[in-house]
This record gives sequence, structure tokens and C-alpha cells, in this order.
Amino acid sequence: MSLLSRYIIRNFGVSFFPIFMALFVIASVVYFINIATSTAYLKVTFMEVSLLYFYFVPEILLYTMPIAFFAGAVMSLSRLSFDLEMIVIFALQGQLKHIMRALAIVATLMTVTLLIIGLWLKPKTLLKSKEMIYNKQDTAQLNIKPSEYGQKFGDWLLYVGSEDQTKKNFKDIVLFNKQSKTEIFVHANNAKILQSEAIFKLGLNDGDVYHLDLENKQVEQIRFNAMAVNEQAKISQLVYTDIIAFWKWWIFEKNEARELVFALLAALFPLLSLLLIVSIGIINPRYQKNRSGLYITLLIASYYGLTNYMGQNYPLYAVPTVLVLWLMLSYLLYTTRIKNTY
Repeated sequence: MSLLSRYIIRNFGVSFFPIFMALFVIASVVYFINIATSTAYLKVTFMEVSLLYFYFVPEILLYTMPIAFFAGAVMSLSRLSFDLEMIVIFALQGQLKHIMRALAIVATLMTVTLLIIGLWLKPKTLLKSKEMIYNKQDTAQLNIKPSEYGQKFGDWLLYVGSEDQTKKNFKDIVLFNKQSKTEIFVHANNAKILQSEAIFKLGLNDGDVYHLDLENKQVEQIRFNAMAVNEQAKISQLVYTDIIAFWKWWIFEKNEARELVFALLAALFPLLSLLLIVSIGIINPRYQKNRSGLYITLLIASYYGLTNYMGQNYPLYAVPTVLVLWLMLSYLLYTTRIKNTY
């Protein structure tokens, strides 16, 4: 690696790491809030919350690293331009291809890293996080305690008056389920929780069901001797076990092809933007103003806005369409701003 390449990469690092750390901290706070919201009704320790956050780190990196690379590269070149160091580089027979070669090395390494994160590591950590949350939710359904409010069994709010430890059943049980136009109250004298493979069953005995029709203002009462409320274990919802199965399920069953589109295009963003980086980063300080911050914001918003729109509406054509449009824009700016000058 030449002295010029090492110098460009070192200056890039000075701009990249502060931007990356700022974005990473902001994204981490957002994900911590999401984790706290999703586990609000679960009993989790600080270590378990930290582990859940660790599982989301690959997703955070997939969002922050490409943006930090683009912004850091542009700002490092603009700083060299306004410190007149870029003029010295060209005066000493440094060429534009040498600058682009240095940035291409970093961009290639980052793209390969992001492809590994987006296509392999993110699915694995997502699986682990879902396993942990689902296990907690399943455990919460089995650990029903008497005289506690806010407990749930599936979609039902549950209150238990007392527990018979010897017979392992509950007494004086009340269930409540509210829908858009109806409310259902269930009262039973005793109940027991049974588990059969991936199904939890709350067996109720000797009780009444009150069905309230809110639209017609009617109440229907049904007396029962035995009734069961079934709930599928959350952990059984994990139908994928490896990376290929994950993407098949995510794309064809969940209809979320945009996640694959985003992972690919976010990873390719550093390589695709090399011409744009030099086009808006290299500035003649005598004749041009430093608008690099504005260009960075507009171009990042345009790229991710186009990626999101195409991934949401036309996922099959999203990747080639974004690649072609972005490369055309890059070459247009390169030819008008840089090619004939440097």
C-alpha cells in the first residue's frame, strides 16, 4: 500500500469513527427502549436485557456502518480540500485513481463485512432473541400466581383468587377478553394448567361465561361444568432453524422480501458510492463552498428512501433498479464535477 493510500485511510478513520460511534449510541438507545417495551410484562434480569441488546447489535451495525462510511469518507476529503492538502497531493503528481483506490479498499472490506452481518449473523441473532423472548412468555403463562393483577394467559387477562398446593390447581378464577364489539367474562371455581407438546391448556371446572354484546347491549350467560382455554406455545412459532430456512420463511411465508433487499443494498452502499464520495468530497476551496453536509444528508436520504420504496412495493426488481439508478447518478455527478478537472 502506497504512502498516499495510508494517508487517505488514516484521515478517513479520523472522520469515520466519531460519526459511527454517535450513530451507534443513538441507535442503541432506540433499541434499548424497544427491548424495554417488548419485555415490559416479562420478568427479565439486567443480564438478560443486556443479552437481548447484544442480539440486536448486528442489526444496529447494518444500519449505522454504511451511513458512517459515506459521511466519514466525504467529510475526510472535504477537510483535506479546505486544508489545502488535496492541492498539495495533486501538485505532487497524486492522481484521483490513487485516492479512489484507497477508499475502495476500505469500501470492499466494509461491504464484505456487512454482507456477512446482514445475510448470516443477523438471522442467527434474531432467532436467538426470539427464542429467549418466547421462552420467557411461555414461562410467564405457566407461572400464574394468586392475588396478582395484570397476568395473562394468551389473549385473556387472568386473575386467580387462591392456589391449592396439594392438588396443584387454582380456585376462584376470572378470565376477561375484550374485542371490538364484544366482551367475555369467564368465572370458574377451580382450574388447572396442563401442557401437551406445544399447547398450554387451562382446564376450567364449574363456572359461568358472560358474553356482552356491546353493539346490541345484550348479555348472554352460559353455565358449564368443564371448559378448556387452549394457547399455543410461543416457541412453536419458530419454524426456521438455519439461515436458508430463515430467508425462505421470511420471504415466502411472512412476505418480508424487503428485509433481504435492505440487507443487500445497505451492504453494497459503500462500494456503489465511491464515485459520489469523490464527486462531492473533493472541493476547490477558492471557487466552491463546502456544502458536503447538505449533500451527505440528501444522498443518504435518497438512497435509503429509494431502497425502502422499491423493497416495499417491487422487491423482485429492487436491487437491480437501485444499482442502475445509483450508478447513473454517481457517474453523472462525477463527469460534471470531477472528471474534467482532476
